[in-house]
Amino acid sequence: METSCGTARSATVPGTKRAWTALPRRARGRSTCRRAAAVTGDTSEGTRGFTATCAGNGPELVYRYSPEADGSATITVTPTGSADLVLHVRTDCGESATEINCLDAGYAGDPESVTLDVAAGTPLDIFVDSYNNVSAGSFELSITPG
Repeated sequence: METSCGTARSATVPGTKRAWTALPRRARGRSTCRRAAAVTGDTSEGTRGFTATCAGNGPELVYRYSPEADGSATITVTPTGSADLVLHVRTDCGESATEINCLDAGYAGDPESVTLDVAAGTPLDIFVDSYNNVSAGSFELSITPG
């Protein structure tokens, strides 16, 4: 699968039928990819290539989610330490104008969660971003179909 952010790899979240894809990130001139099946990550390993409308000037990781059915989905990012994270969602990874939600409601260590209407087979690019360069850290990303 080719996107404006690069080639993507797909994986299924263990114990579910949810399809996740991790988009590659560019680091020091080489392409690396984080598989989303683990649904854990650390923004300090990300790049600083994207900024959201509400916040997110630090390093980020990008995940793609393709819903299996029409309905809603709750996307939650929970820091596993004291990271201050920002959650934003786009319909096209490389186009900031396609941002459909941006959330920075909590502080360091607080989860961020948003519920969106989704359409079967229509992918969403989920950005787990850091508030700034010093607020990066580890997290768990989950999606609960509604």
